[in-house]
Amino acid sequence: MRTFANILVSVTFALCARADEEHATRRVAELGGKAFSQKGKVVEVVLNATQVEDKDLAVLSPLSELTDLSLENTRAGDAGMRHLAKLPKLEWLNLYRTWVG
Repeated sequence: MRTFANILVSVTFALCARADEEHATRRVAELGGKAFSQKGKVVEVVLNATQVEDKDLAVLSPLSELTDLSLENTRAGDAGMRHLAKLPKLEWLNLYRTWVG
């Protein structure tokens, strides 16, 4: 049986995760990209031809349901790939015309 404290922790965690995802979605828009959702979760991000750099990719970390990411014609490089390693469901990654070696 779950205690009230356990339920409270679970709800707090869920709210924080949702806030992190909303912040990531806003930041993607600020960078000139687009985020696409399915069932309330971001599953695709397109940042093609934006001024995205390695440090900007850290904002994608909370997007645990992200499966598709396009970084075509951006300044994303090798250092930014460490942020993408935290995306457990990433299946498709477009790195055409990036600085990834």
